[in-house]
Parts: sequence; C-alpha cells; structure tokens
Amino acid sequence: MENARQNTRWRAVDVFSELVRDVLEYAEAMSRAPQAVTDEPVDRLRAQLGSAAVVDLTSVVVVP
Repeated sequence: MENARQNTRWRAVDVFSELVRDVLEYAEAMSRAPQAVTDEPVDRLRAQLGSAAVVDLTSVVVVP
C-alpha cells in the first residue's frame, strides 16, 4: 500500500526498486505527447526483462 500511495512521487521516494523506477520512467515517457522515450530506459528494461517483456509493457502502456 505504501508504494501505491507514493506512485505519483516515484522520483522523490525510495520505496520502489530500480526495476519499478525504470518501468515508471518508461511509462511516463510513453504517455507524453509527443512521446519522449529515449534508448536509455528501453535498453535498461530490455536488459532486465528481455525484449518480449518490453513489447508487452509497451502494449499495456499505450492501449487504454
């Protein structure tokens, strides 16, 4: 529950793992108009999760 309460302040608090921080950074960048995704967060996610999981994550972020 603490993580859920802090999700809007994810950069300022230390309750999230590095992976969760990377996912939140990616989701935030994907949600911007225009999209602001760079290679760096994608590369970090791919290294941690694999390419297929990054594709799945992208579909979750972009499909309402």
